[in-house]
Amino acid sequence: MVILGHLGAPWGIKGWIKVDSFTDPPGAILNYPVWQVARADGGWEPVRVVSGRPQGTGRLVVAGLEGVGSPEDVRRFVGRDVAVPRSELPEPKAGEYYWEDLLGCRVATLEGVALGAFLLDAHSRHSCEPPGRFCRISFKRRRART
Repeated sequence: MVILGHLGAPWGIKGWIKVDSFTDPPGAILNYPVWQVARADGGWEPVRVVSGRPQGTGRLVVAGLEGVGSPEDVRRFVGRDVAVPRSELPEPKAGEYYWEDLLGCRVATLEGVALGAFLLDAHSRHSCEPPGRFCRISFKRRRART
């Protein structure tokens, strides 16, 4: 599974939910009609998207899910990741990567000082875990070396 977003708070009175979309553009998450939503036991639950749209100018998308008709119904999804099987995603273009492909890769400064392994935190922020500490990193394509 490749994580495409994170479910947030209820939106409106009809049972829509806010989604922090990690796709580019953010509305592309709506191209996948069935989302796999993370369960507490580590499994995935298929949920059909019945409607949605980008909201504002950032990464926020709002979506209506099948069988969800009120803010109370939405609450069971809050704080969960949204994913799709890797097989449903297009192959990345040359020089592009899915964050999923970079997990565990070695992170170092331009001078070669090791910082740890690449990971994503719960809010899709890039970070690494050197022994005994945690640091957040900023990924800039022009500064990245592979």
